[in-house]
Amino acid sequence: MIREFEKKPIGRYLIDRNDGGSQIGIEYNSDLFDASSIIGFAGHYRELVRKLTAAPDAALDSVDMLTAAERHDLIRVGSGPSRPVRDTTIVAGFEAQVRRAPQATALICSGSEMTYGELNQAANRLAVLLREHGAKPGTTVGICQPRRADLVVSMLAVLKTGAAYLPLDPAHPAARVAMIAADAGAVLILAGAADAISSADVDAPVLVLPELADQLAALPGDDAPSPASSRDDAYVIYTSGSTGQPKGVAIEHGEVGAQARSEIAGALLGVSESCGIYRVHRQRFVRRQPFDFPMMVDRGLHPGQWIQFADRRIGAAAQRRARAPNACKGVHRSRSFDT
Repeated sequence: MIREFEKKPIGRYLIDRNDGGSQIGIEYNSDLFDASSIIGFAGHYRELVRKLTAAPDAALDSVDMLTAAERHDLIRVGSGPSRPVRDTTIVAGFEAQVRRAPQATALICSGSEMTYGELNQAANRLAVLLREHGAKPGTTVGICQPRRADLVVSMLAVLKTGAAYLPLDPAHPAARVAMIAADAGAVLILAGAADAISSADVDAPVLVLPELADQLAALPGDDAPSPASSRDDAYVIYTSGSTGQPKGVAIEHGEVGAQARSEIAGALLGVSESCGIYRVHRQRFVRRQPFDFPMMVDRGLHPGQWIQFADRRIGAAAQRRARAPNACKGVHRSRSFDT
């Protein structure tokens, strides 16, 4: 039975049968769910009803809704080989790729390109300046810059000092930026423009990168020994705060590497996503969050690919399609299951 049902993505109803039993029908939006998912939901519900009717005094959280076959499959899948976290860092992997192919393209942004060697030298020069301002392992450096090549240079430079970087969106209100910087204990803020963030708004020095071009050009661009370890934080990302106060989560170098290595085969086949837009074997991937640079390095730059930043119009067009009147409208299908 197929029904149009646009008020809810999924719903259920109870039908009394002539033999005294009951039947549960499930209506669902076929744009959001497939039949196999609904059958799975119904099977879990049936297990709960069967076990709770057999033991009506049992606590709900003590009842397992999985079938014996599902539990067997989960145990089998979860018993695969363990992979130890490698004692390495994001910076070490990136610099190894620089040594392999310094002239290869690493970044493409607004029609200009930057090679691996150029990116590495720019990050090294900035890292020297950041160390002079107190960036080191155990500290956090805020980055308040638009999505372009300079953003990647700043992220990599912070990682080279051993500090963790803190994404600060220049489009956010000054009060939110100041609250996140203070909560994370940022010792320094990198700004992409003089009006991006003011030192009066935050309790940390603000370095405006365009004003430091001459100073940076005079600094050495050679690699320095990295003080970071796999257990040091690589970056701190904050939640939106839509349900309360924004909360920060710190991600370690080793965690980034372990996750990226588990997905790298998919990335090379063009089925993984990353920061902004990047190409892997001539396929592009878009992501609204532009600050996931450590994962971007492991998935994109470590295998020798390049990262291409999207024109904002591409993202705007995708969002307009998602907001189209019929974007979330679909046929709702009904299925019935005996209880």
